[in-house]
Amino acid sequence: MATNKIEAKIIALKNSDDIFRVDLETKSGVKLALVCLNCEKNIGDVILVGINPTNVAISKKIENLSISNQIPAQISSIENGEVLTKISAKFEEREICAIITRTSSDKLGLKANENAIFLIKSTDMFIV
Repeated sequence: MATNKIEAKIIALKNSDDIFRVDLETKSGVKLALVCLNCEKNIGDVILVGINPTNVAISKKIENLSISNQIPAQISSIENGEVLTKISAKFEEREICAIITRTSSDKLGLKANENAIFLIKSTDMFIV
């Protein structure tokens, strides 16, 4: 199964010239959005959305953020390096990963099997 790819259905399209905002909904009802150029998709299409793991932030709780993509997931593993940490988690039937600094990981006190929220700006997601 592909890492950092989420299946979602297009529920709305908004555009200004060649820039599109694509509103999505996953099988479990999580709402997502992405921004792309020249979108050749239609409302109702089911697509795969890609995420670069270095563009993912992680939080244990959410309060008043401008980031619209907030993906609840259960952490499955944590791989600590000297500088960076790879956090793997399950969302629906897919694996999503984030690469954050070791300092941030230590500050959050993340542990396997606990829930976290993966945060991705709409400009950091793309159609696969």
